[in-house]
Amino acid sequence: MFGRDAVCDDVVACFERGLRLVTLVGPGGIGKSRLAEEAAFRLRETWPTRTVGLSASRDVSRSIARALGIKLGRTAQSEEDDSLTRLVDALRSHDPILIVLDDADAVLEQAASFARACREALPEIRLLVTTREPLGIAQEHVRALEPLPLEAAVAMFEARAAQTEGEDIRPLVERLDGIPLAIELAASRVRVMSPKELLVRLEERFRILKSDRRDLRERHLTLAGTLEWSWELSGPDERQAFACLGAFTGPLTLEAFEAVVGPELEGDPIDVASALLRKSLATRLGVRGPARLSMLETLRAFARSKLASLPAREEIERRHAMFYLGRAEHMAARTYGAGGAQALDELEADLPHLLAIFDREVTRTPEIAARIGVSLADLAFFRNAIDLHNPCITLTHRAADASGDAALRVRARVLGARIALELGQPDKAEKTLGEALGLAQGSPLEAEVLRSLGWARLALGRIDEAEEALGRAFEQHHAAGDARGEADALAAQGIARALRGEIDRAHVFLAAAHALHVTSGETIRRLKVVEMASLMGLNLETESAPPSMDDLRASAAAHHAAGRAWRAALDLLRVAELASAAGHDDDARTALETARRYAEEAHVPAALCDTVAHAARFSAPSPTNAADVPKREAADPTPQWQVGPEARWVVLPDGTRTDLTRHGPVRRILDALTTLHATDKGHAISAVDLLEAGWPGERVRYEAGMLRVYTGIRRLRKLGLEPILVTRDDGYLLDPAAHVVRGDAL
Repeated sequence: MFGRDAVCDDVVACFERGLRLVTLVGPGGIGKSRLAEEAAFRLRETWPTRTVGLSASRDVSRSIARALGIKLGRTAQSEEDDSLTRLVDALRSHDPILIVLDDADAVLEQAASFARACREALPEIRLLVTTREPLGIAQEHVRALEPLPLEAAVAMFEARAAQTEGEDIRPLVERLDGIPLAIELAASRVRVMSPKELLVRLEERFRILKSDRRDLRERHLTLAGTLEWSWELSGPDERQAFACLGAFTGPLTLEAFEAVVGPELEGDPIDVASALLRKSLATRLGVRGPARLSMLETLRAFARSKLASLPAREEIERRHAMFYLGRAEHMAARTYGAGGAQALDELEADLPHLLAIFDREVTRTPEIAARIGVSLADLAFFRNAIDLHNPCITLTHRAADASGDAALRVRARVLGARIALELGQPDKAEKTLGEALGLAQGSPLEAEVLRSLGWARLALGRIDEAEEALGRAFEQHHAAGDARGEADALAAQGIARALRGEIDRAHVFLAAAHALHVTSGETIRRLKVVEMASLMGLNLETESAPPSMDDLRASAAAHHAAGRAWRAALDLLRVAELASAAGHDDDARTALETARRYAEEAHVPAALCDTVAHAARFSAPSPTNAADVPKREAADPTPQWQVGPEARWVVLPDGTRTDLTRHGPVRRILDALTTLHATDKGHAISAVDLLEAGWPGERVRYEAGMLRVYTGIRRLRKLGLEPILVTRDDGYLLDPAAHVVRGDAL
């Protein structure tokens, strides 16, 4: 059996230790019948076995009797209860036996009645049942079947396919969700198309995945047939809810289920959600925290096909859009202050839904798309969770204009200008903000436009004009009680004073901005001000530990890769300061030169780098004799990271082991990084190459691909590789000084 030996052993052990009823549950095509067949075979020497197929049965008792060669006879009263009573009577003297009730979904109540009767009156009878949902009776041991692990799924495909030698089938197999039936059907298609062609055509999986084998049950001849059978056995509310889930792109909370799906149901949404989980049409993610419902991608694709035929489809999609838009705007309004980090976390969790809604609504309902775009601004700028070239960001301006909403048009232009500044296009930013100022004149949004205009003019080196705009912005923010706006205007004025060489005055403004952030409980922007101040020799938080040079280099690389050249320059100026203080003159000179180059890329006045460097009491050191440069101590090689073959697992220095078998892309990214570390230490892999390593053969938009890589790298950091995962201008690598041991070397 492919990937099921451990589960089969567990089922066998259940009977051997005295359990009398085991139920295998899971969605159609997951391999319940095959597993039951194998378990019964392994138990044959202990218990004779009989398999009773119930998919076409109307009377479970008579089907069992026929399989066992028992004649129940017929009476004037041949109702189901009478058949069951006579079957139980006949089995009282029967030898010990294991009965497999296969495909009990359509006759679940009858199967449960027989199981109860066996429990109460037939101690020698053992039952192994396959169905989508448990029988729901006492003393039932339920074993839910998961999708096949990747390695087992690959092995199964290779065994079933006519020819795959030399071809990379992993991307295809991963998209099949580890469902044995889907793998079987896809493998049968290799006779007419290559695995790579199959992968491209998986958007049409229900047309492609079918078989002409004569030994399969009719509903197993197509993937759609198997899922349709499950669909037909569900109740009206369950079918409606399942179809509605096709509107969602990823996991959803119960709150989302109630808001979007609930209005389509006759019964209680919580009861219906429970039924979907019980019947293997959905799964629950997360044991701790809010429960989230999820689905295999194959089931989601089937749900989308059902959603498309619902008369209420557009209304369901509208509720879906309004629910997540409401959450996005609610969280976007709370990204400043004590709860800011949590608000950004929740926004990021909803990001897959929001991006999908934007794509769906940008032409249908531009106002919704534009509101989503401006709500994601802080997520893009402070979390780098969205590529600045993503259509969700770049098309917001156009969607806002199509909406006709004046305030939305202003906010979209401010967003566009901030993007232009981040990408080193201050001229474009100033032009866009000029349009916004004309629209915002006399409105509460005028202050936000003026503040952004001040930053744009600073970048253009027009300090007098910048200070005029920033002064007006500060007054309006102050009058409105907007601490966030006040603090940002003060910080910009501090930079303006630094450009004039008035370092003491710059300190005053930055200290005032810092104080406002502290009072508001703001963390992210407070630390940004601390960074600005440290470049000018001012330590606003004397007890806070400064970031390491490696952290700053990694930050600079990430900013530069995302097109934020000026932010990268600021990070490298701090590297130069720290390197100079430590006596690492060559490093300091290199960092300063790179910072100046980045500043030029960002179209920032060259004087700004020199002013900030001077303010930090740093100037490019003259070359020195190598003997005068302090020697760096070698990194301690003791901590050891162990990575399994093909990165199927990783063990941290503290002994924590994480299985990555089901995390295909993340596993392949780590495998690529580990392989390079072993063969070519110190060299990096570009984000483009990591995209190909993680998702080989897939064609995705550039920004979507970079988001995938970013998410994968972030996942690896969270798994404990943060200390050794390095980000540079040219890509990613494992720290050359780190002691990383490959599994095949252990």
